[in-house]
Amino acid sequence: MVPEHTVSPLDPSDTDRICKEAEKLGYPVAVKPFRASSGKASPVAYDGDELRRAILTVAREAEVTLQDQRVYLEKAVQPGRRIQVPFLADNFGNVLPLGLIDVSISRHFNRIMSETPPPGISPEQEQKLTAAAVNFVRKAKLNNLGTIEFWLDQSGQFYLTKLLPSIQIEHSATELVLDLDVVAEQIKLACGEKLSEPVPQHRGVAIQMRVYAEDLLRQSLPSPGTLRRFRLPGGPNVRVDAYAYGGCRIPIHFDPLLAAISVWAPDRKTGLNRLSRALRDAAITGVETNLGNLQAVVCSQEVVSGEYNSDTGKRLAQAISVSDVASDDLAALVGAAFYMRRRSHAVAKPARLSGGWYEASRAID
Repeated sequence: MVPEHTVSPLDPSDTDRICKEAEKLGYPVAVKPFRASSGKASPVAYDGDELRRAILTVAREAEVTLQDQRVYLEKAVQPGRRIQVPFLADNFGNVLPLGLIDVSISRHFNRIMSETPPPGISPEQEQKLTAAAVNFVRKAKLNNLGTIEFWLDQSGQFYLTKLLPSIQIEHSATELVLDLDVVAEQIKLACGEKLSEPVPQHRGVAIQMRVYAEDLLRQSLPSPGTLRRFRLPGGPNVRVDAYAYGGCRIPIHFDPLLAAISVWAPDRKTGLNRLSRALRDAAITGVETNLGNLQAVVCSQEVVSGEYNSDTGKRLAQAISVSDVASDDLAALVGAAFYMRRRSHAVAKPARLSGGWYEASRAID
């Protein structure tokens, strides 16, 4: 059986040994810090040169954040799909899976799109993923609210990647398709109550997009500043979760997430159209945002067809729609140019008003 990861920590200075371990696993491999597996420190290497650079990157970050430079290798299965199974579990052994959510599309390790139910997942695959999640929750004796995350490869094989023991931003999409207040259920479970009855039924499709304060023209670096305008979309079956407001200060110290825009629709095509309209209705000034990129993602062929995976976000990372071309700086320049032109040019008198009684009786100041 081919190993899927190294079983002991590796010293980053011993690159020869690490390269030999990578050859045993087979490229591509992911390099991860031994004391954590954060995606922000898990570059994927496709050959020995990339592996050596990745080792240095991970070791430096691990030393700063974890005070431990050691790393380990894991077989990278790419491309694939990141599928989550949120759940509610009480203290009486009852587990309620809340459906499947596809969170494959991301950029810079931050998810930008979530969709439930995931397109292209067969009922058999859904049943297997759900059963695996419920089995894990029961064996680990988990309770309250959480999410089990799987990695689904192109052959249909899936791997358990992480447990998220808290509410996720995607919960708004889950609430839309279930018509269930997940936060209220979480509080009830924390008070020792049993799961609510009856079990909610899934209906329609819910899609969520995350709006970040970031500059797409500067490699998506965070864009701190003061919001001058913060208009969010509305209308039937459109939900926005946000903390910001006009005049709000966006600091440099935290995640630049501004809002999560979610829509519900009876079918996927209607949902994508509704989401595209909602993104166009949003107007945020004072900081740069990824609204244009989100619009490009929603309209991309991969997303429209439902055939997207973990590589989609990378390919569309710098895509900007036409609606994102006009920026605050451009508007300011146009306004200044117009003002200067009005000041520097005298009022022009039309030729038809330049003679006779008309000029005398209707003089132009």
